[in-house]
Amino acid sequence: MNLFRKNLPSVLNSELITDFTESFAIDVEVTPEDIDELGHMNNAVYVNWLDLAHLYHTFYLGITPEIMKETQCAMVVHHSNFRYLSALRQKDVARVGTCIVACDRKLRIQRHFQMVRVDDGMTMLRGQIEYVCIDFKKRKPRRMPELFANAYYSATVVPTQDQ
Repeated sequence: MNLFRKNLPSVLNSELITDFTESFAIDVEVTPEDIDELGHMNNAVYVNWLDLAHLYHTFYLGITPEIMKETQCAMVVHHSNFRYLSALRQKDVARVGTCIVACDRKLRIQRHFQMVRVDDGMTMLRGQIEYVCIDFKKRKPRRMPELFANAYYSATVVPTQDQ
């Protein structure tokens, strides 16, 4: 499986992402490496793409890898919940949308996700992930830097439907 992809196209407030009032999205194509023995995209790849959408949105908000290294902290998954609604197949292109729905400005953010097949607009997955800030060196939770808190809090939106 190809788990990291560089230079993905990104979209703000795409009409395909209908679950959020505002969104950030990346477009990713299913490759042969993403396909499992059942002939569809492996579940681990879906989760990876959600994480990529989180990372690219984080970079867009100004929290770059360099800033993460400088502050010695990053946001990591604490809890996740997904509903797989349909399967993606080789050569399908998915738009992976995300928005931040909660930020406590201390330790946690919560994101909602919607993954849509670009060809027909069908929603393939909906999910939520709660992230916590951790210290790289201590490998323990820590209060997020002010830059993180301000960026995530200012990007917080209200979903348009119950997830």
